[in-house]
Amino acid sequence: MIQTIILDWYKTNKRNLPWRHTTNPYHILVSEMMLQQTQVDRVIPKYKHFLQTFPTLQALANTSPAEVINEWAGLGYNRRALYLHKFARAVVDKFAGKIPDNREQLMTLPGIGPYTSQAIRCFAFGKDVEVVDINIKRIYSRIFFRGEGSGQELQNIARHLIPTGKGVEWNNALMDFGSMVCTDVPKCTSCPLTEQCSAYKAGTPEKYVKPKQQSKFIGSNRYYRSLVIKELRKDKEFSSSIIGIKKLKPKEKTDEWFNTIIESLENDGLIVRKNDTLSLPK
Repeated sequence: MIQTIILDWYKTNKRNLPWRHTTNPYHILVSEMMLQQTQVDRVIPKYKHFLQTFPTLQALANTSPAEVINEWAGLGYNRRALYLHKFARAVVDKFAGKIPDNREQLMTLPGIGPYTSQAIRCFAFGKDVEVVDINIKRIYSRIFFRGEGSGQELQNIARHLIPTGKGVEWNNALMDFGSMVCTDVPKCTSCPLTEQCSAYKAGTPEKYVKPKQQSKFIGSNRYYRSLVIKELRKDKEFSSSIIGIKKLKPKEKTDEWFNTIIESLENDGLIVRKNDTLSLPK
């Protein structure tokens, strides 16, 4: 019953997203990496431009990490760009350039966790597997647990409810439903599932499995890390003197504090220090 209602809703409400018009595993991977903690509207133009710049996984593997980090500008969380590049090189080295459809093999690759491995298997290879993002967790937690339920319980239900042969359509439908109807502040008056929803019946639709709250960005260490990367992007060689970079330090902060910012970027492989120069990795 729930499957029928959701799929019927999806027929007239589905979003027209560029990555839904392909089963190319590389394209699916790029979309999934970009969509992590980033709004769809911001991702769409970056996704299109990224694939124009690096049209194949081999092209991505052949470029430098600096070029990939530079192309990632505007998406934030630059480590994702580095993981994507490492993924491409690992697939070339281990799997002759072909992204595997096996979950265990996918999970050995850089930047790939349980969710992303399942997303690739579903959307690129058409497998009937559960792809449980925060939107889908929220839907299931409300329908079945009055807004409360363990991760494992939700995962089991997600696996059980996949209509045979319709894994792609089903997971896309749930993602859209969670983005448009069963949102953080649910639109219960326009929801076709109120008769099936435990949270609605119990008067607790505001409860759901919540994502971790992001700390304030402006003024945070993450903010200053991004400023360093942004400064290095300005130079055609993606480099700058350490003295030039340290001009980014706010007056109220110490040199020791700013050195920890630089060291954290070095430890993550996002910058390279050579003598008195910092650069993006070549």
